[in-house]
Amino acid sequence: MRTNRARLLVGLDVAQAEHVVQVRHAHTRIVVPSLTVPNTTRGFTQLWARLQQAQRATGCREVVCGLEPTGTYHQAVAAFLEAQGADVVLI
Repeated sequence: MRTNRARLLVGLDVAQAEHVVQVRHAHTRIVVPSLTVPNTTRGFTQLWARLQQAQRATGCREVVCGLEPTGTYHQAVAAFLEAQGADVVLI
């Protein structure tokens, strides 16, 4: 996962009210060091816009999101990201 430079790696620390996100360009560099996203549809839409911006900046074609399955709080963001075409991995 980490060695493919065409891949944007997104880590989400899931919580009830908001998620903390870090975006990396494969294993080479951090693109977005820390981003707080409300656990709402609007927050997910804002997150996806930032991920698309990061894709354009890095030239990455793939988005892989790793998140922890915390209660049921991860389900909405995971479903949203998958619907946008991102690969979601539960860690």
